[in-house]
Amino acid sequence: MMILRNWACERLPGNGFDAPESRPLVLHGEVYGHPKRTDGMRVTTSPVVGVEGRVVRTASGSEYRLEEPSPEYMAWLTANKIPFDAEHPIRLVSALAKR
Repeated sequence: MMILRNWACERLPGNGFDAPESRPLVLHGEVYGHPKRTDGMRVTTSPVVGVEGRVVRTASGSEYRLEEPSPEYMAWLTANKIPFDAEHPIRLVSALAKR
């Protein structure tokens, strides 16, 4: 399984009419153990489709174990009063679940 360090997550831009939670979520970070990338290379994942604790599955079928997030991402979370749970760092919110 690949490892993602110094990571942050971001919702991809929508068309202006999409609810934020319906836009795809991707991760940016330093990858380790990737079969086609050099260890430490910055990557952007395909959209996240599943999360179990610190393991993230993406639309391409890749799995990443999340290690430490980037200091900038942590500062952004703090500034926006968003709590961070180290054991469950990513929470997927579905627009359909809110209906």
